[in-house]
This record gives sequence, C-alpha cells and structure tokens, in this order.
Amino acid sequence: MPQPIIAGIDGTPDSLLAADWAAGEARRHKAPLVLLHGYTPLAGTSRLLVGDADLEHRLSRGADAVPGAR
Repeated sequence: MPQPIIAGIDGTPDSLLAADWAAGEARRHKAPLVLLHGYTPLAGTSRLLVGDADLEHRLSRGADAVPGAR
C-alpha cells in the first residue's frame, strides 16, 4: 500500500489549495489522503486524551473531582 499523502489545513486560501493539490496527488498515486487540522483550545477548557479512563471517571463525577476545574 502506498504511503499516505498528508496536507495540513487551517481554512486559509493557501491551505485549501494545498488540500486540493494533495487530493490530486493521492488520486494520481492511488494513495490514501490525510488532511490534518489543528487548533488552539480556548483558555480554561480541559484537555481529554482518548483512553484516559481515570480522567474520564473524574470528569463524570463533576468538577470537584478534577483539580483545577471550575
């Protein structure tokens, strides 16, 4: 299986052109296409990692169980 073609997008016109180019390359090479988008969370929001069962349990019990939560 071919390596994936990866492009980062952020909504700007240039990144959308990059996504279009990457899609064409993926088609041409019969490769998977991966589009990545990142963001900066707002201040004060919590970060939950997939598979963090302990944090999920504490969050389910409410803000008092999570240090620093409001």
